Amino acid sequence: MASFNILALSLYLLSLLILSKTRLCLSLTTSDIHDLLPQYGLPRGLLPDNVESFTLPSSDGSFEVKLKTTCYVHFDDVVYYDKVIKGKMSYGSVHDVSGIQAKKLFVWLPVTGIEVSKADDGMVSFFVGPISEELPAKQFEDVPVCKRKVGQKLPHVAMQSPMRDVILVSLTSLAVPTSSGCNSCKFDSMKFFNNLRRFPVLVAGSSRPNLLMNCLLTLNIEALQLNLYL
Repeated sequence: MASFNILALSLYLLSLLILSKTRLCLSLTTSDIHDLLPQYGLPRGLLPDNVESFTLPSSDGSFEVKLKTTCYVHFDDVVYYDKVIKGKMSYGSVHDVSGIQAKKLFVWLPVTGIEVSKADDGMVSFFVGPISEELPAKQFEDVPVCKRKVGQKLPHVAMQSPMRDVILVSLTSLAVPTSSGCNSCKFDSMKFFNNLRRFPVLVAGSSRPNLLMNCLLTLNIEALQLNLYL
């Protein structure tokens, strides 16, 4: 009889635990998530309006956000949100971020961290690839509207998000000499050159450059992802 009571009590406590976690998950609606961010010292508009679920930061600050769909948002730059966003959160900052990219000129770069200024000057720092920039926190007071796509689609080219509207080219190294002779021009990624020959692309607002002739500078780029628009 005693063992039966212990078993019944254990099952009851287990059911309470499951129900409490279920209620916590259900209570985290989109509006709740954005209202929760200021409690961690972060602007409520850092996440788009299509959040599906949210995991609260664990003991080490790890969290996970799931969106209903991939998403583009227009701030000062175009920002891409993957369906799953992860990172580590502490008061006023987010680090080790994955699942967010920002477009700089014609290059998509990962957003790896976000910090609210401790100087109380109303600024937020964003760490994008090798650079960082400050933006007014007022830009992120309102929850941004999610857009499903940005730019033009490329015909006959299958794209993976976030590059479904552009040609995605990965380079390991690109060497362009300064002389006009270009005898030493080389491309470690022939895919890059082949794509330039296949498509009438625009790069940073210019017509297709003759990369093998009028060369101007030397670039050493590790795993750079270039977006070449039709």
